[in-house]
Amino acid sequence: ASLLQDGDPERLRVGDYVLVDRLGGGDCATYMARSIGGGPVVVLKEIVAPADRRAAIKGRVDDLCTRGRDFSTSHVVTPDACYDEAGRFFVVSRFVGGVDARSRIVRHGRVPGEAVAEIARQLLTGLAVAHRRGLPHGDVRLSNLRLTPRGEAVLVNHGLRCAVSPILRIDDSRAPEWYEGVAPERIGT
Repeated sequence: ASLLQDGDPERLRVGDYVLVDRLGGGDCATYMARSIGGGPVVVLKEIVAPADRRAAIKGRVDDLCTRGRDFSTSHVVTPDACYDEAGRFFVVSRFVGGVDARSRIVRHGRVPGEAVAEIARQLLTGLAVAHRRGLPHGDVRLSNLRLTPRGEAVLVNHGLRCAVSPILRIDDSRAPEWYEGVAPERIGT
């Protein structure tokens, strides 16, 4: 609505998609989008990158999309494509309904042990398939874990953090939970 009020409706269009709703923020804005020609709802994640690093990041994300093509597991979502338009860089992924695990815990408290075991089983199944395909995640944390209404655990943004920032520098500008589940090989300092 704010983009329409500002008189800039073209910013709602990204490649073949129209932004429908904002899903989240943080260091990357995340949107629900729909293909202009119809089709399923997808997620578009806007990556903010300095101009001098944009080509390298796009190359790594394109590689991730290529390696993830034909990758099939219901428990892990890899990026499908990326767009670089008018200084805006977007990554397209399959939309997964439900709530992220962090929000689930904040709203409802502890998760029963049996449910935690089932979530872990599903995640490990998906991660094992990804690992065999050479697709390490590098960013397993509660905010990247979606719990669907059907009881499925799905890890989203698979490999994206490593593609955008291959080396992680730990600093005190981020909240401690941002570093939960970070793969040790990603830590630079």
